[in-house]
Amino acid sequence: MTENKINDYNGEKILYIEPYSGIAGDMFVAALSGLIPNLNVLYNGLKSLPIKNDFEINFEDISKNGIKSKRFNVELLTNSNKHGHGRHLNDIISIINSGDSISEKAKNLAIKVFHNLAIAEAAVHGKEISQVHFHEVGAIDAIVDITSASILVSELNPGTIISAPISVGQGTIKCAHGILPVPCPATVEIIKGYPVNYTAVNSELTTPTGAAILTTITNKWNTTHSGTLIKSGYGAGTKDIENIANVLRVSLLKTEQFNSNEEITVIECNVDDYPGEHLSFLGPNLLANGALDFAVIPITMKKGRQGMLIQVLCPIDTVKKITKILLTETTTLGIRYRNEKRIILDRKFELIDTPLGKIKVKLAILNGKILKAKPEQAEIENISKSSGITYYETDRLLNYCIQQWIMKNEQ
Repeated sequence: MTENKINDYNGEKILYIEPYSGIAGDMFVAALSGLIPNLNVLYNGLKSLPIKNDFEINFEDISKNGIKSKRFNVELLTNSNKHGHGRHLNDIISIINSGDSISEKAKNLAIKVFHNLAIAEAAVHGKEISQVHFHEVGAIDAIVDITSASILVSELNPGTIISAPISVGQGTIKCAHGILPVPCPATVEIIKGYPVNYTAVNSELTTPTGAAILTTITNKWNTTHSGTLIKSGYGAGTKDIENIANVLRVSLLKTEQFNSNEEITVIECNVDDYPGEHLSFLGPNLLANGALDFAVIPITMKKGRQGMLIQVLCPIDTVKKITKILLTETTTLGIRYRNEKRIILDRKFELIDTPLGKIKVKLAILNGKILKAKPEQAEIENISKSSGITYYETDRLLNYCIQQWIMKNEQ
């Protein structure tokens, strides 16, 4: 597929990251460069930084274990590192915000990455964030790596970013604080709560900078996904690792029309001795704890007893919480569950002016086009009561106003 611009197709973009040999800031920038046809946005952005005279960058084509890859090099110029002990977070934020040719979205992302790094460093050293000196992380090359990654991610503008588990090595590494274990303490702090693959490789595979970038930008982890593969890019690491191609692969996919193609869990249980009035508590409780939907279906159970099927749809990571509620708040002795794929339309709310006042409307959207629009029932009831107009007539009038609003906004 030939494309001049990364946005020359319909559908949602998915960025898939595979850190099977770890991730570093320079590897990620190099890999992303293979997805974006024109890198002028990167060069112009970096040239607008106040530290522009302290470094030069270049991309190099190399081969890693037979894989054609890119390497991103940051060359520090003479006396460029004037902050021997490092920079504070506010120093780095000031540098990033001074980039006149960097979008606000990219600036905010870069600052967020550094903020997450500061939280990790503060936790490791037992300090407040404002007291943290970034050492290597605050060096010119790290500022360039994180800012470059943020510029390219913002330019790519994927709807979803998915990552495979983070691979880490073992052994030791020498840094400003002396000899530290691999993965280093800051990296461990950053990747807490994320899927990790501990390998037998005697080398640092994932750096604090790489870990901070990855955990900051990723929406989903280790999940199934599908779509049309548009491009792939390979970013090479500086080390040569025996029997492993030290590269980071990133892939750009597009979904087929729909804005969401994800996996959810369906949890069910049958009950024939559960008081119906208790459902008024159970339903809201499930929804408040992460359930996406909740249904009660009449069924006939063994021995002809009338019962009900309680069915809950929920994100995969809420299964334990939802299961506990069903087991403790209902009379069931067990539950069953299964994972299913679902496709949903993108949804958002708009506040629309009508002759009866403002009303909040839920919009269902496909590729930027509004397919469905519906006001909340409670709002229709409130307007009906306050205006003295029947619910039926209120509903008709509001839906007419909504359709007129849609036609006006789609012109």
